[in-house]
Amino acid sequence: MLKNIKTFAAIIMVMLSLLGCTTVEKPSSSENEISAKQPVIDISQQVKQPTEDLEQFNLDQRYTLEKKLLPPKFVITNFEIAYDDSKKEVSYLVDYLIDLDIYESLTKGKQEMYFSLEYPEDIHKLYETPFSQLVKSEEPANNKMNYQVTITQKTASDISTQQIKQITNNLEKYNLHIADKDKDTIAIFDDIIGFLDYEPGVSKSEHVDDTE
Repeated sequence: MLKNIKTFAAIIMVMLSLLGCTTVEKPSSSENEISAKQPVIDISQQVKQPTEDLEQFNLDQRYTLEKKLLPPKFVITNFEIAYDDSKKEVSYLVDYLIDLDIYESLTKGKQEMYFSLEYPEDIHKLYETPFSQLVKSEEPANNKMNYQVTITQKTASDISTQQIKQITNNLEKYNLHIADKDKDTIAIFDDIIGFLDYEPGVSKSEHVDDTE
């Protein structure tokens, strides 16, 4: 009997010993901090960006200015050159007329137009550059269709009176380049003075299309 009691007591002690060794390991506070710092990925933002890009692409395709910038949709109505001696600066004034299609491309379609002049060879030697800087067009508003862009060019401080006359008295052989919002040329009017006597059905405008 005593032997059985001792055996039972030994079994109880072994069981208690095993229970004491079995513990549940709790995560440390540092592990909790690391888990809390994991970024939460917002799937809605990932979906939103491609959708916005697609909408802008469709808008650009619908309201593109390519192949629109030619008479009678786009007409140059006046071209003048003036010199400001106080600023040592030449101003080129180009008046133009747009149609409703181009108007909506610039307003609803959020398109942009930039103008640049390509100077005649004898003139760009005076400026030491063949092209003017790009100038953004006025933003259309109030259903107005006629606009003017002014392109300025600095001259040398010692420019002579004869050279000034050479610039201001000759309107020929200036080429007007028109670029889109990416500042890629999409139309060129060769010798723009020739477009002042525009006749319906006749266009000298050269279109640059690199989509082919």
